[in-house]
Amino acid sequence: MKKSETKDRIKEALEIRNMKQSELVEKTGIDKGQMSSYISGKYKPKQKNLHLMARVLSVDEAWLMGYDVPMEGCIHGSLEPEIPKIIQYYETLNNLGKETATEQVRLLTLDEKYTKVTSIVKEPDADYLKPNAAHERTDMEIKEEERLDDENMLD
Repeated sequence: MKKSETKDRIKEALEIRNMKQSELVEKTGIDKGQMSSYISGKYKPKQKNLHLMARVLSVDEAWLMGYDVPMEGCIHGSLEPEIPKIIQYYETLNNLGKETATEQVRLLTLDEKYTKVTSIVKEPDADYLKPNAAHERTDMEIKEEERLDDENMLD
């Protein structure tokens, strides 16, 4: 349920954050005239600019729009830009869809091709934790470099 106007919430957030309108303009990259129009209530910001302001002011976008939600309830500003979109998709799923999506994301995190770091914590029962035996390769021709690598492994 909507409680306040966006213009009032922008003013309130600026005051709480001890920030001037000019600083908000600088940090968001929103045109000074546009920002004045938002703060005066002449125009309402489009979603892109609303997102920028919420991010800079560290407030929830819904709160900034005037809805009766916690001011800092669900801030995505410090997160990657895809996160709000992913959450929005996730919230449209039923319980089975949420379980499936969660499992798919978990599986993606187990594949280094999809992760940011090469050494991630894997599940304890993952195959890579099972011991492998090292032995000399005799079943195929190998290059000198590979032979040296094998010797180093065996040591």
